[in-house]
Amino acid sequence: MKIVHIGPDSQFIQFLSRVFEEQAPGENLYLVTGASPAGDFRYPAHGNATSISVGGKVGLATIPLHVRSADMVVAHGMNAYAAVAFNFAPRNSVRIWSGWGFDYYGNNDDPHAGLLKSATLSLVKGQRSNEGKSPRVKRVARKIVTSIVEKAAGKTDYFSAPIPSDFNVFRRRYVEFSGEYSQLNYGDVSETFSIGPKMGGGCNILVGNSASAPNNHLEVFQALSKHDLAGRKIIVPLSYGDSDYRGRVVNSGRALLGEAFQPLIDFLPLKEYSSVLASCNVVIMNHLRQQALGNIGAAIFNGAHVFLDPSNPVYGFFKGRGAIVYPTDDLMTHPLPVGSLPDSSLALNRAVLEGFWGRDQVRANVEHLIAKVRERRCPK
Repeated sequence: MKIVHIGPDSQFIQFLSRVFEEQAPGENLYLVTGASPAGDFRYPAHGNATSISVGGKVGLATIPLHVRSADMVVAHGMNAYAAVAFNFAPRNSVRIWSGWGFDYYGNNDDPHAGLLKSATLSLVKGQRSNEGKSPRVKRVARKIVTSIVEKAAGKTDYFSAPIPSDFNVFRRRYVEFSGEYSQLNYGDVSETFSIGPKMGGGCNILVGNSASAPNNHLEVFQALSKHDLAGRKIIVPLSYGDSDYRGRVVNSGRALLGEAFQPLIDFLPLKEYSSVLASCNVVIMNHLRQQALGNIGAAIFNGAHVFLDPSNPVYGFFKGRGAIVYPTDDLMTHPLPVGSLPDSSLALNRAVLEGFWGRDQVRANVEHLIAKVRERRCPK
C-alpha cells in the first residue's frame, strides 16, 4: 500500500511518522510543504519513509504526480496543497483529513469569526481599520482556495481532530463531508506532556500561548486586574504571531496590570523558558476554540491549575473525562489558587491524559485506521 502524507515540516508530523512506519513500514511518502526546494528538512520522517519538498508553485504542480498511485492520502492540516492532493488522488484512494484547527474554525471570509470576545474584537477591529481593504487579487485567491478545499471535504473519507469534540465544528463548517471520524494523535504523554517542567511551585500566572487574537488576552487582563497580584507575575508568551496585535496586547497589559505584567517578546533558550513555566501555578487559556492543546496538556500533567473557557470544546473534553480544570468565569468570582494541585487531583488528571494520549492508545489509533483502509480496499 502506498500512503502519501502532505503537511508542513513539523515535529508533530515527525512523531506520527514513527507510528505510521511501525504499522506500515516502507509504505509512507511525505510531501513537505514548508521545506526548502533542496529538501533541507528540520524534522525528517522516521525509518524508510521518503520525504519530498513540494513548497512553492513548482512544488505545487508536482503534487498530482506524487498522488496518482496513492492508496491512501493523509492531509496533516488542510490547505491549498493538501486540497490539490485530495482532488488529484485516484478515485478509489482513501482520503484522511487530519485537522489542526486552523482549517475548520472560522469561516471562508474570516478565520477568527466567532472566536473573539468583545474587548479583543474591538481591539482587532481597530487593527483591521488600519490595514485597509484586501487587494482584489487576495480575495480572488481566497475564493479559489475555498472552492478546492470544499471539494476536498466532499471527497474525504475520514476526519480526525486533536479532540473528538471538534468533529461537530468540522461538520458545521464543511457540509460536503459524508465520511467517518477516526482519531489520530501527534504525540503521547511520554514524549510530550511529561517532559515539561514541574509546575505549581511558584505563584505566577501564565496567560495564552501566542500573539494571536483568539487568545482573548484583554478579557483575562481585565479579570486579573481585580485581584491582588502582589508577589505574582503575569507571564504572557508573545514571541510568535501577529506583531501588530502583540504591540496592542503589551500596551493593554501594562495599563491594566502594571509591574505584574511580564510579556515574553523574544524567544528564550529552552532551559530559561522551562524555568519561567515552572514558576506558574495558574495557566489561563481563554480561547473559544481548540488551541494550545500541547501547552494545556503539559500544564495539566505538571500540576498547574488550568482555566479554560466553558465554550471551548477542550473544556468539555477534559471535564467529560473527569479531569480537574476550571472555567474562566471563576476568575471573576473566586480567589486565585495558591500552590499546585493536590496529589490526588494530579493523579486523576494524569490518568485522564494517559487514557487518551497514552503510548499504546496512540499507536492503536493508527493501527485501527490502517486496518480500516486495508479492509475497505480489499474487502473479505
